[in-house]
Amino acid sequence: MTNIRDNQIEKPLTSVMEDYLEAIFDLDRNKSFVRVKDIAQKMDIKMPTVSSMLKSLKDRGLVNYEKY
Repeated sequence: MTNIRDNQIEKPLTSVMEDYLEAIFDLDRNKSFVRVKDIAQKMDIKMPTVSSMLKSLKDRGLVNYEKY
């Protein structure tokens, strides 16, 4: 099923995106914010990979991601 937002058709979430969202949810339960490093360690992946996915999730309006 696709969603329409601002005249754009969004692709459905991939299983990998769902994995990231689940990891973020789990980490957020114990912290006031979740760092890229935290997600990378939990998922056993590299930080640049996490940053790239967070940008995609942010573009979809699913996470608040601030690069600094």
